[in-house]
Amino acid sequence: MRNIVVIGTSAGGVQALIALFEHLPADLPAWTSTLSAQRQNLPPSSPKRWEAQ
Repeated sequence: MRNIVVIGTSAGGVQALIALFEHLPADLPAWTSTLSAQRQNLPPSSPKRWEAQ
């Protein structure tokens, strides 16, 4: 058996997702995957929110 953590957020949940990962231990014995739903009409700079962290 494998431990898998899958987390989904809306476009407004990026900061909460970042905060969650900041508190997870680096040696968490699980694979992690995230999905963030984004609106199609977001400005081109929006993906930079991920890169800034």
